[in-house]
Amino acid sequence: MNEHLSLLEGRPFYFKLFVLIVLILFSSSLIGGLGYFTVSNMFGLSPDDISNGLSDSDSGIPANALRILQTFMSLGMFLVPALAFSQISKDREIEFFGFNKKVPSSVWGLVVLLMFAISPFIDGIVYLNYNLPYPDFISDFVQSLVAQQEVLSEQMEKLTEMTSLSVFFINVLVIAVIPAIGEEWLFRGVIQKLFKENFHSTHKAIWLTAFFFALLHQSVFYFLGLWLLGALLGYLKEWSGNIWVPVLAHFINNSLILVVLYFAPDLMGDLETIEFEWLTFLPSLVGSCLLIFLIYRLLKSFNSSAEHSQIAEEETLL
Repeated sequence: MNEHLSLLEGRPFYFKLFVLIVLILFSSSLIGGLGYFTVSNMFGLSPDDISNGLSDSDSGIPANALRILQTFMSLGMFLVPALAFSQISKDREIEFFGFNKKVPSSVWGLVVLLMFAISPFIDGIVYLNYNLPYPDFISDFVQSLVAQQEVLSEQMEKLTEMTSLSVFFINVLVIAVIPAIGEEWLFRGVIQKLFKENFHSTHKAIWLTAFFFALLHQSVFYFLGLWLLGALLGYLKEWSGNIWVPVLAHFINNSLILVVLYFAPDLMGDLETIEFEWLTFLPSLVGSCLLIFLIYRLLKSFNSSAEHSQIAEEETLL
């Protein structure tokens, strides 16, 4: 039987981290550049036109051009580096990402329910973060953050323009499917694994990975909500051992936004119009906690008799 060649086995943590960073930079530059080239030729845009289009929603760059760029960047920054890193690691992809770890069928349904239940809670966290009584001496700084968030919101608004059902499904692929797979394979599949090996702590690995996950999205007011969401995705990965569990949760989270934007746009608000209601916030929190507890217990019971349990011995949450 052929042994899988490992270039990273036995290497120190910082060497592995350096290799991962190099892979991300090289892949995002190469595949991102290919995306620029593709859009430039398809739409007759210069590199300056494309760059301006990414920073100015009024630049006139077509929404389809943004979707193509989004796809290339997701592949180059997340999916390809994760696959490349797994190739030069000890385990093959099937073991590295836990594709072979069985998950009870009931858990998949509970994860879907969880992402529906947790949405109002995350929205409430965003609202509270945005409406904190910030001191006067940082008011100018806060206003600059608001302006930055408005630019990001305008970019996303243009990217999510949906004039037909076919465009809706294209957006599901570009904004929900590909990012869910790519980001989870990189963050929960690779980065979280590296942190866990280095710190010998599941909890530290999960929360530190979630921190960088939230930081990547470049949104100050959504940061806390994304951090909590990233931690939840991390625990789903550790409890199940299968990367497809957090991928499903991530996909549902992104898809819900698109579904609301297309089928019920009046329900969608921005930071200035979003409202906070205790009647939805508290039930969302309680319901989410109950679902998380149930998922945890089911997975713990299932994995307790499995040959390769992915639940760490240190796990003492419940």
